[in-house]
Amino acid sequence: MLLINKLNKTNQSDIPIWIMRQAGRYLPEYRQLRTKFPSFLDFCYTKDAVTEVTLQPIQRFDLDAAIIFSDILIIPDALGLDVIFKENEGPIVEKITTDKIFQKLNLEHIISYLQPVYQAIKQTRVALSDDKALIGFCGAPWTLACYMISGQNIQNFYDAKKMLYCEPVLFQKIIDLLTEAIILCLKQQIKAGINAIQIFDSWAGLLPPDEFMRFSILPTTKIVKMIRQDYPNIPIIGFPRGGGEKIISYTKHTQISALQCDEFTQMLDIAKKIPDTVLQGNLDPLLLLGDDKQLIHKINILLNQMKPYHFIFNLGHGISKHTDPDKVKLLIDVIRNFTNDRKNQ
Repeated sequence: MLLINKLNKTNQSDIPIWIMRQAGRYLPEYRQLRTKFPSFLDFCYTKDAVTEVTLQPIQRFDLDAAIIFSDILIIPDALGLDVIFKENEGPIVEKITTDKIFQKLNLEHIISYLQPVYQAIKQTRVALSDDKALIGFCGAPWTLACYMISGQNIQNFYDAKKMLYCEPVLFQKIIDLLTEAIILCLKQQIKAGINAIQIFDSWAGLLPPDEFMRFSILPTTKIVKMIRQDYPNIPIIGFPRGGGEKIISYTKHTQISALQCDEFTQMLDIAKKIPDTVLQGNLDPLLLLGDDKQLIHKINILLNQMKPYHFIFNLGHGISKHTDPDKVKLLIDVIRNFTNDRKNQ
């Protein structure tokens, strides 16, 4: 598996390609299948649909890895909060505002509740060719807490940050519970057949330095440590989105296998400071909405900058639903031509 070899630093010349949200609304085959389900979570908990959607971008683009189709908010859902996805509004989560509401969360049944996800992983791994990696994922504790306390993505998760400072005991209990839930969930994903994990801390950039250490780095460090107790060889990719320079400290403390960089990060600077780290990223997803010349130029700049380093190609964030699939095909062709030219030099 090219991706796993790169994560293990056993292949320097080839560049693995996968794309965050590669199974999604920009694909017509995805949109067609989605119409068959009354809700997004129904979709996520139907194993045959999950398998079909996960494989769609592999069948269309021959990418080097599939990422299991799911959502980070299945964990709050499994813990007992009401989670709904509204069209054109995004997720809305039942808010934790008091310790009484927190007490209703139940870690005990999370594994059984998420069995459809693990069954879909098993089925997808069987259907996926042996040379393709299957990636599992979760949201990080801070990012999940943002949704669970604020209810939805409004005002930079004001309520979550307010609780962090004003009700620190309750906030810490939420972080601790989420950390345990994530460990359980990821271990089950690996047991079901996942080859690598990505931890999405999508709102890490909202945390000041001290809080970034306490609520992004330290919980992620525990997650990585506990996973590796049972699965020492599983590669783990961390994505502290918006973390800026703090992502260097994040990488060193957490001992992740690879660091995903967002489109706002100067990845070459990061590579120079932690040259032995596998870096993944970080093309701006909106470049895929522009003209071909600009896209090709930006891809080549990134590829040439990362030539001396351990590098996995990805976008800086999830692909836009407005993306033309032909632009993705162009992107992949440019990268593979670059790799072939390098081998022939």
